[in-house]
Amino acid sequence: MQGSMEYPDFGKWSPQELRKAELAAVDFLNDNIVDIAGTFEKRLVILKRIVGLLKSEGVNFEQRMMYLTMIEELSQGLGQSAREFFDIGCVPSVANMLKENDPGFTQ
Repeated sequence: MQGSMEYPDFGKWSPQELRKAELAAVDFLNDNIVDIAGTFEKRLVILKRIVGLLKSEGVNFEQRMMYLTMIEELSQGLGQSAREFFDIGCVPSVANMLKENDPGFTQ
């Protein structure tokens, strides 16, 4: 897996630090969701254009293979971005829940 996110050692954080991180994640996503969604929408427009080119008449085999490669790369980028934004929102929350349910929790 390329470019996986590095996480702090939440097991060493106090409940207050975890709660603060959780609230910061919520604020970040709420404050930036329009821009985040806009970025995904732009990528989807590009994907749709490439799919249109893929099924166009007069496109040769090499071009179709190139379009398929582009679709794969854009799709993987979309998935990775979605995962990273998901992680921003859920990782501090999950760490906080683990800490609350297991006071001896360490990562």
